[in-house]
Amino acid sequence: MFESKPKIENKPEIEKQSQLKFEVAPVEAVKGLNELTVLRRIADSSWGKKSDIDKEIDNLSKDEMDEIKNIFNNLMAIAKSNEESFELAAVTKGKPAEAREGALKYLIRYKGFKKEEAEEFLQRSSDLLDEASQQYPKMIEILNEKTELDRQEKERASEQIKKNL
Repeated sequence: MFESKPKIENKPEIEKQSQLKFEVAPVEAVKGLNELTVLRRIADSSWGKKSDIDKEIDNLSKDEMDEIKNIFNNLMAIAKSNEESFELAAVTKGKPAEAREGALKYLIRYKGFKKEEAEEFLQRSSDLLDEASQQYPKMIEILNEKTELDRQEKERASEQIKKNL
């Protein structure tokens, strides 16, 4: 009728190890995202939270803002209005070729890009982000400083968590 499972004896003890690993990325790892944040705020002042860079954005001329809006909107059209694609481009900017290849495969497989479109999008995004760094270094610096402070805080918190494990 009902079969019982045999009891397994002499099981080896599994060593108890912490499965949590903490790694806080350096500012350089998110540089492209900070550049993208600046462009998003310039292109759409309602995007994201009000921050210290808004004071700098207020100093831009209408022509500068319109130019960034146009470039940003053109790239969003190429990105098929998909913010995740833009974020992927920002994260992989300046990374090794393997990261770029992974991004290309992802854009083709999951975002409906053709290979040529994906390559063009990644290149144009990278160029635009580089321009943002050159044209708006103070805004990028503000975000990098805030990112570094956040990184340090998270590093301290992760050290405390590690001690408590």
